Amino acid sequence: MGVDTCLTFISIWYHAAIITLMKPWVGKRLVLRTFDSIGSTPENICGASFRQLKRLMTDFRLSYPQAKYNIQWHPSLLFLANAALANSDDDPEWQFYFMASLYGYGVLSPAYRVAELCFKGLLTFAMETKKIPAAKAQFLWRELGQRIEHHDSLKAHSAIRLNLNSSEPKRGSGTVEDLASRFETVVVLETKDVDVQKDVDVYNDESQFDELFNLNGGQT
Repeated sequence: MGVDTCLTFISIWYHAAIITLMKPWVGKRLVLRTFDSIGSTPENICGASFRQLKRLMTDFRLSYPQAKYNIQWHPSLLFLANAALANSDDDPEWQFYFMASLYGYGVLSPAYRVAELCFKGLLTFAMETKKIPAAKAQFLWRELGQRIEHHDSLKAHSAIRLNLNSSEPKRGSGTVEDLASRFETVVVLETKDVDVQKDVDVYNDESQFDELFNLNGGQT
């Protein structure tokens, strides 16, 4: 693993830590006097770190073949996916970064069971928050399964919290396992009164999935 790769991982984890530390203070009238700028509020600090994560995540996916087999860049996927869903009303780029995060977990899925669970869990999360329709989630999950051999879900366990936006999470809720296990149930509930086949046809574009799934600027 080269120096550039290590520095990228360190930067990703650094900004994830900054966001984690600052997030409880967002929305409160607070200026951090240890910073030179008078605009050093938790909101601005988090915003700066999110912008850095966007750059780091995009650059790593495009330029490093390790994006397919080294999971150490996954904090950027986790934090950006959550931010995209939370800020979808205000951020015109939310769909790009949510899908980029989703496909990031997709390319890691052959090597890591937990990445496949994250992919499935994020689809559940997005359906429950009404950000994507069930037909699209079904299409994306099916397409992933056609490109990799799904791991045995009974052997995949993870207590990683996938939903970082819940202020008072219940024990076990919002984790990778919890959200992934609810995927089929949520699909049924969301498609109860919907013409599923009509919606599936709208999203049935395998070439687009291939283009995004195989996006990689590094040498393989």
